Amino acid sequence: MQSDIMKRITAICISAALLSFWSCGHNHSHEHEHDHEHEQEHQHDHDHDHDHGHEAAESHEHAEGEIVLEPEMAARFGVRIDTVRNGMHSEALKAAGTFLSSNSSMAGVTAPLAGTVSYPASVTVGAKVRRGAAVAHIRPGSVEGGNTNAGAKAAMDAAKRELDRLKPLYDDRLVTVAEYNAALAAYEQAKAAYSPAASGAVHAPISGVITSVDIPSGAYADAGAVLMQISSGSDLTLRVDVPQSRYGMARRAVDANVILSDGSAMSVSAMGGRRISGAEAGASAPNGFVSVYFSVPASEAVAPGATAEVYLLGEVADKGIAIPRSALSEQQGSYFVYEKIGDHAYRRLPVTIGGSDGINTIITSGLKGGEAIVTEAVTTVRLAENSGAIPEGHNHNH
Repeated sequence: MQSDIMKRITAICISAALLSFWSCGHNHSHEHEHDHEHEQEHQHDHDHDHDHGHEAAESHEHAEGEIVLEPEMAARFGVRIDTVRNGMHSEALKAAGTFLSSNSSMAGVTAPLAGTVSYPASVTVGAKVRRGAAVAHIRPGSVEGGNTNAGAKAAMDAAKRELDRLKPLYDDRLVTVAEYNAALAAYEQAKAAYSPAASGAVHAPISGVITSVDIPSGAYADAGAVLMQISSGSDLTLRVDVPQSRYGMARRAVDANVILSDGSAMSVSAMGGRRISGAEAGASAPNGFVSVYFSVPASEAVAPGATAEVYLLGEVADKGIAIPRSALSEQQGSYFVYEKIGDHAYRRLPVTIGGSDGINTIITSGLKGGEAIVTEAVTTVRLAENSGAIPEGHNHNH
């Protein structure tokens, strides 16, 4: 009996162990299959996300013809944007101009008496002098006629002695009125010819720069001869030569734009200048030109004798679109501007140009107004266009 019971217990234990083993194996297989399925789903989702990201990147690619330039790069190289507007524009005439020293800023230094000239070592062309400073010395007397002031004094003294001799005789009616008056006139003339204040020192009449020395040191100078020229540099005269065929436009000119040697452009009025005269009837030059004159303040940008490209400005001629000449880009005879169409993007627009006043250029086609165009540092955008490369730091995934 006990043997049967033990057999049953042993069978039950073996059955339980087999059941437990089968159950464990089944669960492991199920979990493995579940994990495998999860990995497949994860891979599917990853592939889906990758495809979606690729599609998003493709949707952010710049259109063909767009020029990419990072805002940081544009700011670094001075790219400036302005809006195109319609406005009124004056007629303009291109001409040649020359800056001259004005009479109001020039002074001649003259010899107070005749004699031999000598200058201090500091006096030379280009040197600065102060008003009242000694700039030359005259030593009276020379082979040209001696000390003329000394001769004038001798003549005056002689005339005075003769007048003194005749005076008592005239009072006693021993000489005629005519004789006395002749002696008196001779004395007055001799007195006028003599300058007791005259000395050999020569002083600068104004403060400024010596622009020329007309009589060299050691040479003889007559009384009143110009020894040198001094310019205060406060004002210059701009002479603009215009062909006689454009005489009418020259007469209408009220202002002028000047292109200076450094490439900068400024109007005469903006420089503080004004038109003073010129292009009047009978003022034509024999070379076929008439001249218009402007007075302008002197500055470091201009000097006497300098030439400039000048655009005379007349009355308001027409209404239209004009842009700064700095906004234009010329390529093989064609003209373009660059329009900003996004934070990073620009595009090139072909335009047709008309006349120019030296600062602005009229656009006859290609712009309607309202466009945001590059007006400064156009070369930077053009280089970005020609390079075909995206500047560092830019990618298509925004």
